[in-house]
Amino acid sequence: MKRFFKYILALSVLIAATTLFNPIPSQAIDRAHNCVTAPTADSNGSQAIGRKHRSAQVKGRAGTQAPSDSLVIHLYPDGQHADHGIIENGIPITLGPGEANQTTRPEFYWERDGSLNEVSDSARIVIFFPEKPNGQMILICPGGGYNELMFRSEGTYAAHSLIPHGYTIGIICYRMPTGHGEIPLTDVQNAFRYCRHHAGEWHVSQIGIMGMSAGGHLAALASTRYTDAITRPDFTILFYPVVSSDPGLIHRGSFRKLTGLSREEIDAALEDHLVLLHRYSPDRYITSDTPPALLFHSADDRGVPVANSIRYFTLLQAAGVPAELQIFPSGGHGWGFNTLQTAGRDKLEPHRQAFFATLFAFLDSLRPAAKE
Repeated sequence: MKRFFKYILALSVLIAATTLFNPIPSQAIDRAHNCVTAPTADSNGSQAIGRKHRSAQVKGRAGTQAPSDSLVIHLYPDGQHADHGIIENGIPITLGPGEANQTTRPEFYWERDGSLNEVSDSARIVIFFPEKPNGQMILICPGGGYNELMFRSEGTYAAHSLIPHGYTIGIICYRMPTGHGEIPLTDVQNAFRYCRHHAGEWHVSQIGIMGMSAGGHLAALASTRYTDAITRPDFTILFYPVVSSDPGLIHRGSFRKLTGLSREEIDAALEDHLVLLHRYSPDRYITSDTPPALLFHSADDRGVPVANSIRYFTLLQAAGVPAELQIFPSGGHGWGFNTLQTAGRDKLEPHRQAFFATLFAFLDSLRPAAKE
C-alpha cells in the first residue's frame, strides 16, 4: 500500500511538472543526489556512460557537502531486454541482464524518504571519485526490502562520509527481483566486471562490497555466490543483513520478493520447498574462500533479527575466514549513514564514533600498503 501511494503521488507531481521528480522516467537526473543521467555513446564506443560531473556534490542537510567527480554507468545501455551489457571498443566488458524484472512503471525518486523506485532498464552504478584515492573502492547496495532502494540514507550519505577519506564509491542502483531472484545478483556482478576493468585508471587496487538490510543480503549473496575472481569482492561490509531463510531468521518480505511466493507459501516452503529458499541463503554458501567481512547490527533491531549477523560471523569463523562483528545495544534498524552531519538526526548517535572507528580500522587493515 505504501508503494502504491508513493507511485500515485509521484505521478501526480510529474503531471504537475514540478521539480521534485524528474519528468523523464529512467533517463533522468536526480540533481540533488547525482542519481542518473541518460546513457550516451562516448568516443571509445561505449554506450554506458552518462555525463561526467566535475566538482559534483553529495548533498545532505545544509552545509554538508562532499566534493568529488561522479560518473553514471548504465549496466544495460540497450535496456534489460537486450542480450548484452556494456561494450567498449567492440569488446564486451560486462554480461547481459539475463532476465527482465517485468517492471513497467516509470522510475521515480521519493524525496520524502530518499528512496529510488521502479529501477528497470536504467540499472546503473553511480561512481564518486575522491580527490586523493587510497586504492580501495566500495560498491554499495542500498537496502529497501527488495521493494525500493534507500538511495539517500544508504547511498549518497555513505558517499558523503567515505569520500573525504579517499575511498572510491560506487552506488549500485540494482533492479528489483519481482519474483526473479537472480536479477539483483546479476546487476552486482556486472558492476564488479565494469569496475575491475577500469580499476587501474581509477587508481583502485581493491574492490569490496557494502550492503544494508536487503542490500546486505545482496552483498552477502555476492560474497558467497561469485562466479570468478573478477566478481569476487575483496572484502565485505554488512549492515543489519538478511542472511538466512531458516525459521526464526528469515525476513519474509525479502524472500517474497526474491521468490515470488506469498507469505503462506513461504511458510509452507520452509518445509516443502527448501531448495528454492536455500538458493538465496548466503549462509549456505560460505567457504574458506569467502571474503573477509565486517558486520554491524543493533541488538534491538526489530526488522532483521541480530541472529542473522551472528550466524554469518560464526560460519565465517568456522571456515577460517577473518571476520568482525560489532553489535550495538541500541539503534534499531535502518540507521545506515543517517548521521547528525548528513541527516540532522542519528538513531545510532551514542555509538556512531565507535562505528566509524571500527569501519576505518577494518578497511585500513586490508589495504595492501598496510600489509607490507
